[in-house]
Amino acid sequence: MGVEGRESITQRAHAMEQLKSELLDGIAALVRGQLAGSDTVAREGAAQACASLYLIGSRLGLSYSEMDRWIVHYLRQLIAERQESSWSKELQELAQYLERHGV
Repeated sequence: MGVEGRESITQRAHAMEQLKSELLDGIAALVRGQLAGSDTVAREGAAQACASLYLIGSRLGLSYSEMDRWIVHYLRQLIAERQESSWSKELQELAQYLERHGV
């Protein structure tokens, strides 16, 4: 493998590490916002984490619509497994929301 190939692999690996760091930063901001009672910080953290996950999926070769389908599939599995869960209604609402928006 030539220098260009190694450089490309290194750049892609570095980009993936940056995205994973962004994901963790988003989760940390979400928790900080919750603990501090700051809805704005918590929402920004949640958005950052979600966006980071979509970008990580994209780097792994998944389209955004594919990610949406996998999320709905995952939600449907959770709904089936946890029918009596206190948050099954929320799972159902999220799955329906995604399905209404073209998933």
